[in-house]
Amino acid sequence: GGCAGGAPAASPSPAGALLGCANRLSRAVEGMPGSLLPASWHAALVQLWCCSRSQPAAESVGGDADAPVAWAAACRSRRLVGSFGRSGTPVTVEYRSDGPDADEFDRAFEAQDLAGLVRLLPSTEPVHLLLEPKHSWAEDPQTIGALTGVLIALLASVVAAEDPDVKPDILRAGATHPLVDFLSSEESDRVQVAVVALSYLADDCTENVAAICGAGALPLLVPLLGARVPGLRGAAASTLRHISIADEAFCEEFVWLGGLEGVVNQLDPSLDNEDLMLEVVWNLEDFTHDRFGCPMEKYARLAVAYGAAEKLAALRKVDSEEVRVAAEKLRSALLQVSRQALKVADDDYGGTACEAGRIAMAG
Repeated sequence: GGCAGGAPAASPSPAGALLGCANRLSRAVEGMPGSLLPASWHAALVQLWCCSRSQPAAESVGGDADAPVAWAAACRSRRLVGSFGRSGTPVTVEYRSDGPDADEFDRAFEAQDLAGLVRLLPSTEPVHLLLEPKHSWAEDPQTIGALTGVLIALLASVVAAEDPDVKPDILRAGATHPLVDFLSSEESDRVQVAVVALSYLADDCTENVAAICGAGALPLLVPLLGARVPGLRGAAASTLRHISIADEAFCEEFVWLGGLEGVVNQLDPSLDNEDLMLEVVWNLEDFTHDRFGCPMEKYARLAVAYGAAEKLAALRKVDSEEVRVAAEKLRSALLQVSRQALKVADDDYGGTACEAGRIAMAG
């Protein structure tokens, strides 16, 4: 086959082809319970790839005679296995890096030292390869700082499922401001890992939500609703949802910053991912309904004014029945509340309610 734009694809080396096979094999068996064999194959083939690659010439790295040695060191694998939280949840991280920050990361992991991990968040020491864990859509971390964010996200999701106290413990260790600072980074891996980590940290944890918003996260999260990567858009919406349902004041700030309009704009029938489409519909429902499942008039009317009814109607054409049903249910609820509000306005003002409101509810 050819590359994008019709350019011919370069022929991979035998070792490179082996690595490609390893990656495809890992993806094919991802999620198979109780089997470490595919991961072992992958690690062995990656090691072969590292050892088989021709070392860069000294002059290609500024005449550094130690470049081949540094290249070999970068291929050394670090595999960390530990138990975290009061329930002893197993966590595994395997990566390739070399340097003092990587050594410190390993020590903090083995000691379960949250404060030590947090101190590594600003690190720019390179990570050459991440073998485990892998995220479904986020980029692999390129630095020890971003790798630390990956571990924090893992602790806030997998470990916190058994030990919820891990979430506030992470922010008490000082992770709040460094993670929020990641949101404005020019490095996409840092932005993505921050959104994922903050989403888990804010979920059902009012203490964390207050700390995250106090650090200035809301104005940085709202623009990410329009991010190019669909997974990042969805994760940003989920993070904002966790924040908004925790406190009415945060919800009002979210809407004032343009967040509700941003969520409405995520309703895209061309999105080639059923789970993401369903998540968008559910997020909009949560933003416009209270904790008892009743529509909130001011937010329902705003959503309709932003075009939610038309966009939800467009989801009737998608293949997923679950998405179609969820979209139609939400559309009906939003329109019912808006029509009731418009009828009250008609009664109060002699049938001269805002024509823009009628247009917004058309269809």
